[in-house]
Amino acid sequence: METNPILTPDEMRELDKQTLKQKNISEFTLMQQAADACMETLVKNELIDLQDDILIVAGPGNNGGDALCLARGLVERDYRVTTMFAGERTKMSDSAKKAYDALAAIHEIFPVADSENFESNKDRLQKKDVIIEGLFGLGLTRPVEGVFKNIIQWLNHAKARIVSIDIPSGLNANNGLVEGIAVRADHTLVIQNMKTGNLYGDASDHHGEILMVDAGIVQDRFPTTRHRLDTEDYVGFLPKRKNNTYKYDYGSVLVIGGSRGMEGAPILSALAAYRSGSGLVRISFSKTANLIHTISPVLQVETLDEKQGAKQLLHKKDAVLFGVGLGRTEEKHKQLLRDLLDSKVPMVIDADGLYYLKEVIKKDENLSHIVITPHHGELALFLGVTSKEIRNDPIGHVETLVDAHGLNILLKGPCTLIARPGETIFADNPNPALAKGGSGDVLSGIILSLTGRGKNIFEAATFGQILLNQAAKAALEDLSEQSLLATDVISCLSTAIKMLQ
Repeated sequence: METNPILTPDEMRELDKQTLKQKNISEFTLMQQAADACMETLVKNELIDLQDDILIVAGPGNNGGDALCLARGLVERDYRVTTMFAGERTKMSDSAKKAYDALAAIHEIFPVADSENFESNKDRLQKKDVIIEGLFGLGLTRPVEGVFKNIIQWLNHAKARIVSIDIPSGLNANNGLVEGIAVRADHTLVIQNMKTGNLYGDASDHHGEILMVDAGIVQDRFPTTRHRLDTEDYVGFLPKRKNNTYKYDYGSVLVIGGSRGMEGAPILSALAAYRSGSGLVRISFSKTANLIHTISPVLQVETLDEKQGAKQLLHKKDAVLFGVGLGRTEEKHKQLLRDLLDSKVPMVIDADGLYYLKEVIKKDENLSHIVITPHHGELALFLGVTSKEIRNDPIGHVETLVDAHGLNILLKGPCTLIARPGETIFADNPNPALAKGGSGDVLSGIILSLTGRGKNIFEAATFGQILLNQAAKAALEDLSEQSLLATDVISCLSTAIKMLQ
């Protein structure tokens, strides 16, 4: 696990200020330190050598200042360097101006102020081996336009190795979304701390290989409440079974869901729970369900009767999954969920269950015994906002909801967020093969199984995400991304568990 916390751009800027104060140095000195550390990383990882023809592309902000300082360091060490400055010098920060002047004293910089100027200078940019870009950095929050758009378009068609400083230009450093167009880097030198935009949104399609750069920025301003998921931390999470055990030692769990047309969802969840190690799994189908599916003989099946009440449903049950394929038409489901919440049984609430949770949740209610597993659209519906608002600020919405109710959230996506009060994990292991119906049902079933076996519900969600991804990777040994089915993932859960024991 990385020791440095994942920060928002504003938090990173606070750390920079703290560093200047504690070390009594100027912003320009810190910029030089960052550039020197970037150069050391480039050399150590053999991304440049003295034979390379290197192009440095710098913008007017501090990210451009880092690039200009890097160019000066390379020139002083006899690397073959061409430097292009894009934008207007009048818009440069004071530190970036110092970096420009220091480089200009020993090396030619050719300016590109507009698109016409860029087009006329393209001949100077051809046949480069490595291009290192520092156009925007952390400050970009609006669509890329003008000459910068032209430059990024050109970079994305260049045959050279592309290296971005801190974040590929064109990505929003808060949420990782592309602001119109963004650099597709082969490598990204992330300075000191991962920023939220290095991991979320479109980040994984643009960063290439991420290399961390230690620039000597202090780390005592923010606690490590946000960090990346490290699979190695969970090796041995499921120990091998003892011989003298029986089924109830491994959890008896209940899946409530499956309305007409959605009967397959709870079956997938239940089978995933069994494959993840549960001793007993029962499905309570909605009365509207039409059981045309072939149901595995290992599953216990019943028709949901709300008149029974939560107490009867929970008899000898260690955990409950509520909502997969349940539908949103039965008013009785609201009271059932309310009773289940009051029972304090560990619960996974997914899909249609979130619709009912929104109706019955109480203000300031503590829900630390549940985990919800929405995708962006479901979370937007639950919070009464648009999906765009969730995409623009996923971390803010998740952490606010977590703090309000003490619950656990797993927000599904290419970078999955797993949060509880005081901790947010970024599981940045994108797998487009899982962008298919049933994947979420499988994940919910895995988490249900782990929770039913007595695991802490937050850790169950975290390890459940690991198991899902490891099983999908195992399945892709024989299948294509396009062909993978949820049932294939279930079949490979055994392989994933063996890898992690």
